[in-house]
Formats: sequence, C-alpha cells, structure tokens
Amino acid sequence: MIRKILHIALVLLCFQTINAQEQPQIDDGADSIYLKCLYEHKSFASLNLLQFVVGTANINYELFVSKQISVKAGVGTVIGYRIFVDEYENCLPGGVYATFEPRWYSFQSTKNCWMQIGVGASYKYWNYIQNEMQEEIINNESVFSYKEIEQTHHQFGVSVIGKHPVSGGFTFEYQAGVAGGEKNNTVLLTPNVGFSVGWIF
Repeated sequence: MIRKILHIALVLLCFQTINAQEQPQIDDGADSIYLKCLYEHKSFASLNLLQFVVGTANINYELFVSKQISVKAGVGTVIGYRIFVDEYENCLPGGVYATFEPRWYSFQSTKNCWMQIGVGASYKYWNYIQNEMQEEIINNESVFSYKEIEQTHHQFGVSVIGKHPVSGGFTFEYQAGVAGGEKNNTVLLTPNVGFSVGWIF
C-alpha cells in the first residue's frame, strides 16, 4: 500500500516538474517574438509628447549603467510659450532647452519584463527670448506692444517614472512630478509631466 502511494506521488511529482519546465519556455518564446524585456535593455531613445503642452519640443536618450540606475539626457527647443504652475509666458520660437536626469528604479524592476517603476532627480535649462506684453495709455486708450527679454532659467525637480513595452522594442513611458527654480527674483514651478514614446535597445 505504501509502495503504491509512493509510486503515485512520484508520478505526480514528475508530471508537475515537466509542466513547470515547459510553461516558462512557451512564455519566453512568446516574449522573444512580441516584446523585449525591459530589464535586459541598455538604452531608451524617446520623444516626450507632453513636452509640447508645457512649451518645449525635445528628444531624449536614457542609458542604463546598471539594472537599477540610469541617466537620461534631453535636448530641444522652446516652441513659443512656457507654462508654469501659476503663470503663462510668451516666447519667441527657437530657444534652447536641455535636461539631465539621474534615475533609480526599484529592485522589482530588475526582474519584471513588463514594467519598470522608478524616481528621478532632474536639472532643466532654458535659454530663450521672452516676448513680454507692454501696455501704454495714449490719448486715454490702451496701446499694446511687445518687449523682447533674454531669459536664462535653471530648475531642479523630482518625479515618478513608469515604463512598459508595447510591441517589440516600442515602449511607453509615463512621468509625473514638479520642478522649481528662481527667475527674475521669483521662484517659478513647472510641471514635470511626460508621456514618451520610443524604442528600447
């Protein structure tokens, strides 16, 4: 009787072991066809679509120095305006914008093929021409004109980041946070928002 029970238990154990070995091979095959695992890539080149909302157009490159640590750099242009948390500013198109952001990803991200969650600390640089509206009263009437003011603005910020692949190496990234820096003796805040589309490799 004991021998029969041991025999049945051995058969079940062998069946379970074979099934457990086969399943990951099927999943890994599907992964290699349709998706690249995030924790295996070293680079992410992207375009942040939401930067158009806050007044810049830029491209970004992220380099992973380890599975948990990366450095992101971006460069672009000011497209005619800047949006702050409580202020709007007209600019001449063609200004320079750059960003540099060290990032740290959670330990779970080093094992998760589908999602990376992390935090970033950013530095942002703007150099542009502000198109400031001036109002004059002439013959009891308001006359408006624009004054061009050269501006250089430095900001530091923090944000939360999430990244996941869509198909092959095509990947989405989400970012939310805030950046602040002094300009004209006033500390101004801008949203650190992002919806980036790009390619991991």
